[in-house]
Amino acid sequence: MIQLDFRLTTRYDDYHDVPTWFILEHEGHFRISIDDQTVFDQPYLAILEFLRDAAPWARNPDKSAPMLYTCIQADENPLVSFVEEDGEWFIRSPWETHHSDRACRRDDLATAVLALEQRVKEELMATYGPEAANAVARASQPEKRRRTLLEAIRDLLLFGRGGGGNREP
Repeated sequence: MIQLDFRLTTRYDDYHDVPTWFILEHEGHFRISIDDQTVFDQPYLAILEFLRDAAPWARNPDKSAPMLYTCIQADENPLVSFVEEDGEWFIRSPWETHHSDRACRRDDLATAVLALEQRVKEELMATYGPEAANAVARASQPEKRRRTLLEAIRDLLLFGRGGGGNREP
């Protein structure tokens, strides 16, 4: 069984005075497990950034396309990927805690992603209210993703890693 576990730990605005992009605002402990074996474990992962890549993939009618999570703050990308090899799906990461050759079904991966999306939405709603929960929907829309990444790259080039970012897509 595939498990995508997330526990909200920080909100960027609570600890920083510098604006950030909405997809980087909510961080938490994120773990990917296959049959109770941890494959990926990150204590501070921007969950909306992950969902920006994973949720559209889960809904994609092209069932052969890989899911490539590209992290704006990491040098090694894709940070997490779901890739098809010889008709079977595998979870890969340069930061994996345990290399797994256990194959997965694409449908199981997609179901786990969509369940994670719903849990994150519920947790953000309970913790920060409806506007934070709406950020999940905004992050999960492919057309918003392209625009947000372009703005993020622009802001990174203009203002550097830590500041001046545009908060809205």
